[in-house]
Amino acid sequence: GFTSVWSLLPPNREMLTSLCRLANVHVYTDSNTLLLANDKYLALHPAGTEPVTVTLREKALVQNMLTGKSLGRCKSFVFKPAYKGQTAIYELKK
Repeated sequence: GFTSVWSLLPPNREMLTSLCRLANVHVYTDSNTLLLANDKYLALHPAGTEPVTVTLREKALVQNMLTGKSLGRCKSFVFKPAYKGQTAIYELKK
């Protein structure tokens, strides 16, 4: 079976996030952040300077590719942008 969703209006971020959860799609963050991820890398580009909490599908060894800093083995972490428009790229090792 499946669930169909019909909307008169274009979906906003909150609606899309809710639909992803309804469909059991993993949601990495609830913040207003451009996020690209695959099994080995994760890139973030937040809209502002607020901290971004990221939740991975499973625990991984996380390393910031731009600073070289290791966050250790974790399932979630917080990215704190130093300035608006700061991008972070992380390597994920299982």
